[in-house]
Amino acid sequence: MNLNNILDRAREFVSYDTDETRLVQRDVEAAAQQFLADAGFVEVSETIPVIANQSTYMVNSVVLPFKVTLDGQEIPRTYEDVEGYQAYRFEFPRLTLTQVPIQSATLVVAGYGAPTSLANAGLPSAFEKLAEDCIAALAAGKFLLRFRDNARAQMFLAEYHNSLRRLKPRSTFVRKPKPVQGSVDVI
Repeated sequence: MNLNNILDRAREFVSYDTDETRLVQRDVEAAAQQFLADAGFVEVSETIPVIANQSTYMVNSVVLPFKVTLDGQEIPRTYEDVEGYQAYRFEFPRLTLTQVPIQSATLVVAGYGAPTSLANAGLPSAFEKLAEDCIAALAAGKFLLRFRDNARAQMFLAEYHNSLRRLKPRSTFVRKPKPVQGSVDVI
């Protein structure tokens, strides 16, 4: 994926009645980072040294964890205070262990994150053009919001979300058939 191509495309989007040269590379880079975080394409892992008597840790690269291990043992995520077993709460960028560790250990957080650049994003090649248009639409929408062109900005932001929905990896599940109530008469 080429940031210059994305910048040119975003400038095409905003060129109707706006000075498109004010849209710069930094705008596209910010849009690309948001896209990579929103899309969830990149699986990253971060290892954090656990310090005795400290329960909160900063996680830098993982935005949405799907597995957390403490010294090799997987620990569950919780949304409430629990007693009696180790779990974790996550609110980016803080990960809080429910029980304070009494000794040093290793915490491994695996999940979806945003890479440092588009070069190591690992997007499937079939999606690259759609991803470029998606990032360009986001950059154009945010740019137009800065200059109070809300109607056009909303159009590009809606296009971004529609494209993102088509690109985003989806989890699959098997739906159980619902039982039919009542009796069935056989003739």
